[in-house]
Amino acid sequence: MKKLSIIPELINSESIKILDENDIPVTICQKSQFRFVNTFTPPSILIDNFEKRRYKDIEIKTIDLDYLNKFSYRLVSVKTTSRIRNYPRQNNSYVLEPHNKPIPNSQIINKIPKDHFVEFDIINYRIRIKGKNVFPYLRAQNATPWLPVVKK
Repeated sequence: MKKLSIIPELINSESIKILDENDIPVTICQKSQFRFVNTFTPPSILIDNFEKRRYKDIEIKTIDLDYLNKFSYRLVSVKTTSRIRNYPRQNNSYVLEPHNKPIPNSQIINKIPKDHFVEFDIINYRIRIKGKNVFPYLRAQNATPWLPVVKK
């Protein structure tokens, strides 16, 4: 039975030199014409701590549309174009619209759509929409960016 070893390939791929006490190269195995290619990538995880470092305390509360009106915002639906589409065959996108800056061709929504939420950060006074049909969409958070609101 013939024994196989990857040591020659490892030595060749990493350019490892083995020296004796007199600094003379020593051969521990036959040279290999092949190079060992490490195709294994270590697992990794991305942790988004930016928001946590920016704000020391975050307390989020889900609010309804009446509460949203107190902040001079309303929830509207906009026909989706290729520029604002989050996934294929998406028809509408939901946007937070300020009362004083209406979005052209938008429709005011009287009820929060299924699987969507309007969140309010009580401590930092900011709001956002959470759900897959929102715009602008932050995929990692499944929500829009936070919008600051005025304290009343």
